[in-house]
Amino acid sequence: MTTKKKMLLTTVPIEDIVLTARAHRKSPALRTIDECFHAGNNIEYVNGFSLPNYATRFIQSNVPSVDILEYPTWDQYRAALSSGRYDVVGISFWTYTSGEAVRMAQLAREAGVPEVWGGGHGVSTPGIDIHFDRTFRSYSEYELKPLLEGEELVDFRHPDLSHKYDFYLEEVPTGYLFTIRGCRAPCNFCSGPRYYRKLALTSETEIDRILDFYLSRGIRHVTVVDETFLQRVDYAKQVIAAMEQREMSWTCTSRIDVLLRHIDELAEHGLRNVYIGIESMNDVSLKNVRKCSSANKTAALLNRLAELGRFAFGTYMICMDNDTEDSVKEDVAKLSQFESLYGAIFWITTPFPGTDLYDEMDRQGRIVDKDWKKYTALHLVNSHPNFSPESARKLLYDCVKSHCNPMNFRKEKIIRRWNKLERNGPDLAAAAGPYRPEATPWVEPPATEWRPLALPEPAITEDFVQLQHLSAHNDASPPSDLIQLQTRLWGARS
Repeated sequence: MTTKKKMLLTTVPIEDIVLTARAHRKSPALRTIDECFHAGNNIEYVNGFSLPNYATRFIQSNVPSVDILEYPTWDQYRAALSSGRYDVVGISFWTYTSGEAVRMAQLAREAGVPEVWGGGHGVSTPGIDIHFDRTFRSYSEYELKPLLEGEELVDFRHPDLSHKYDFYLEEVPTGYLFTIRGCRAPCNFCSGPRYYRKLALTSETEIDRILDFYLSRGIRHVTVVDETFLQRVDYAKQVIAAMEQREMSWTCTSRIDVLLRHIDELAEHGLRNVYIGIESMNDVSLKNVRKCSSANKTAALLNRLAELGRFAFGTYMICMDNDTEDSVKEDVAKLSQFESLYGAIFWITTPFPGTDLYDEMDRQGRIVDKDWKKYTALHLVNSHPNFSPESARKLLYDCVKSHCNPMNFRKEKIIRRWNKLERNGPDLAAAAGPYRPEATPWVEPPATEWRPLALPEPAITEDFVQLQHLSAHNDASPPSDLIQLQTRLWGARS
């Protein structure tokens, strides 16, 4: 008989999450230029949504004995350890928080926890394995179920991943949906293909169940957060039909080349917005990182989205190998010409461990900084013929400040404040270095983000469906000029 184990699954504390990725903020501090930068490059704040922690919630839904401590403070983490209830502590982390993960592991052992396990993309950090008794990649609920509860995971369920979009004066309840986890795109800067190893398909019956659950909660907009929605077109069309049958609008993440082939049809069947990885407007750069796109395809998609009254949210990478300061500024200026590009987030190209790009640069001796704390896509960590770490960071600030869709009121507010600080101060000379330390808290997080420890997640339904693996919207009426925008974003409300 397999002995069952009690596990605490936690993320790295909120204090150590980089400000451009920190959750739970509605009113970010804009006291300094550096705070303006972090707010202006925060994908959630600028684009008006909050992302749940997917991995912990998939585990909690399928391994219900696990206690979840999501984005705690250090004091909350210590308090959980002091309970003496746990046989295992699991820590989910990224490369840049690997130091904190090691510290958390040490604290767990000092508290008498027999085993400490690691998970998340941070487990690809070189040398990290020695600090954990086990490390997990991919869809770890399948490995955790037998280890913790003594039985195989047969009945998979998709977790409740509901939150709100927050555009202008309207909050839109939104349900996040994974139809396929994983991605087979060949981009050399992404750790996804090697981390997940295979695609995981959520069955049609399970999708029907979670869509019905969202609908029962008054949610009529879905965000499909597959890394590449439509990587299986036939299956994606079945999902779209299920959402259309329930009169649900939807947003998705996908590749530019895939969306371009189907955008008119998608718009006819409920698509409102898209998330895309633009990454560059330089075809040589795109080819070098094995991105299946081009500047012309990006322009064609963004122009067509504008004609259809849809918006895009994009990511963009600077300091690729053939980039110069002038070429980046010229290419980024092109982005401001696209009415449909509601928001863009800028990153410095970073060779993250667990990617082909890291392996290539490491073999070439080009990775000159292995201070993992800098692996946030906000620092240049490799040698570059045209940039120093300081000039790359300066260019990153310039990109964030220079791109602002006039409809994006959050970004406009940030830029106005940024300009005022540049004209009038304050004097930043007293700051520790050229930038405020990233560990300084943004705002206090809520006391409970997910659920109290030891309380089970409310059941959604008794119908569970097995996961199959594949290889390879306040009632206040907005001003009339906003109604048009909201209609473009979410469609006419009945």
